[in-house]
Amino acid sequence: MRYRSGFLENRRGQRLFFAEDVPERASREGPVWIVCSPVLEEKNVSQGAMVNAARALSASGARVIRIDYEGHGDSRGETVGLGLDAWIADIEDTATWARATSEGQLSLLGCRAGAILAARAAAAVKADRVIAWCPVLNGADYVQDLLRMNLTTQMAIHQRVVQNREAMVRVLQEGGTINVLGWNLGPALYQSLVAETFAQAVAPLTCEVDVLDLVRKKGAPPPPAVAALAAPPRVTVRAVTGIQFWIDGNFLDTQQTELIRATLEISARVSTP
Repeated sequence: MRYRSGFLENRRGQRLFFAEDVPERASREGPVWIVCSPVLEEKNVSQGAMVNAARALSASGARVIRIDYEGHGDSRGETVGLGLDAWIADIEDTATWARATSEGQLSLLGCRAGAILAARAAAAVKADRVIAWCPVLNGADYVQDLLRMNLTTQMAIHQRVVQNREAMVRVLQEGGTINVLGWNLGPALYQSLVAETFAQAVAPLTCEVDVLDLVRKKGAPPPPAVAALAAPPRVTVRAVTGIQFWIDGNFLDTQQTELIRATLEISARVSTP
């Protein structure tokens, strides 16, 4: 397996960092995967699991590309002025870049909010498959999680709440920004999140979508809200054992053995020349 990294330019003129794992005997007709990581701090915490997934897919014979969205990681730009549409466009630009040197089937692996981004980009990039790891189901609920993190930080620093949730929402609605674990969120991201659900993103797709969700007990079913996404044969839902690796960097399992094994089983359906 060969590894390379560098930068590609998105449509807004920003340099996006990419990392690429390529099989030793890769061909132009071989399958291509684009890994769509979570966003903001979840992206940092889940990095190890996403890297291991990329390496496993590449070892199975695929060319695998990971990118840092604009404002993330080693890519240029700031998150404060961006919404989901900007990061969806980053995936589309990466697909265009990849197709310049590949003619094989293109698939997307998205995690958390990255699963929404992958689903929204899938039609434009003519993806053959989308695998969604533990997708954010409701953008408005996700916003509440972000605000909760801000409140936790306020309590840690000031021993009290200086700005409550309602006040933070007003700031965002009036064009201001709030900070969550060092990330500056602006109105574009707020507005795009509260209007988004994973079900809406998947509904118009014609390609196959496989949702993989984590449960702690082996053999347990996926939560009802996740199970409700199933629409056989196009959208399948499966629960695998594991822990929520995107929450806390001190308690994570970067191997995610069962999740990656299930991903490889699904990827085997992608034809290899």
